Amino acid sequence: MTYSNYRSFSQTEVSMFKNVLGAYDVTDVSELTPDKASEIFTALSTSRPPELNLTFTIWLLHQNLPQSAREYILDSDFDHDGITLRDEFANGTNPFEYNPSKQKQDAPSTQSNLDSSSSGASSNRKRSAPQLEM
Repeated sequence: MTYSNYRSFSQTEVSMFKNVLGAYDVTDVSELTPDKASEIFTALSTSRPPELNLTFTIWLLHQNLPQSAREYILDSDFDHDGITLRDEFANGTNPFEYNPSKQKQDAPSTQSNLDSSSSGASSNRKRSAPQLEM
């Protein structure tokens, strides 16, 4: 599975994804901040199923996000296995499924096709957020 393989989303998925954002008072993805992304992804990283979280993440990254929010998301480690989402995509692994056999040193140091920017990395701030039911 790669990031670029997911480009078409059903109307039902898009509606659900917009509802997720709306639950965090995000009505326009172009105004998503790293702090708001942190709230959303803290909740997503503890909810199931991981494939739905992954699909939401890929959809979101295909939207008109501010660069700071995009970098926060790509530089985060949602499953706490030591590999960023950027490297999980490059490895073809799911960033929402903890796999203790994954090794950080095995992760490629690449941006792959995840974005076209070379901005600096954002910090990976975590805050408590309510469990998100999808």
